[in-house]
Amino acid sequence: MIHCEALRQVRGQQLRDELKSRGITDRPSSWRGLAEEAPAAYRHVGAVVAATEGAGSPESSPG
Repeated sequence: MIHCEALRQVRGQQLRDELKSRGITDRPSSWRGLAEEAPAAYRHVGAVVAATEGAGSPESSPG
C-alpha cells in the first residue's frame, strides 16, 4: 500500500485506537496525517533491499 492508498483505506481515529491497544501513543496534528503514515503504507525494508540489489544499482557495479 502506498500513502495515497492508506488515506482511502485507513481512518486516523481507528489507527489511533489500534496503536493505543498496542501501547503506542501519538499526538497527530490531523487524522488525515496519521492515516497517511499508517504502518501498512510502508514497504518492508528487506523487499526494498532485495529489489535494489536485483536491479544492479550503480554503486555495486564495477568501475
